[in-house]
Amino acid sequence: MIDILKTVFADSSNPQKVSSKRIAAFLLVISLVIVVIGNMFFNYSIDEFIFAGLSEAVIWSLGFVGAEKFSGIVHPKPTRKISNNNETEADMY
Repeated sequence: MIDILKTVFADSSNPQKVSSKRIAAFLLVISLVIVVIGNMFFNYSIDEFIFAGLSEAVIWSLGFVGAEKFSGIVHPKPTRKISNNNETEADMY
């Protein structure tokens, strides 16, 4: 069971490391679900601004987790010299 959780929360760039963004997003989603269930079934009330803030935090955290997949695209490719006339591989493209 722990191995399954480690693969679910694994970092996209390093699968051996657990992503803190994914854990934070998971905890925020669980807390939002608890708040909604408490409001619907147990008649607990929550202020609208707290619910809106929690909803926005969930949306932003899931956006950051989704952006992890594309983080490798933003980093430039490493360049290396390929000839003696100071051209790099990036200059050729």
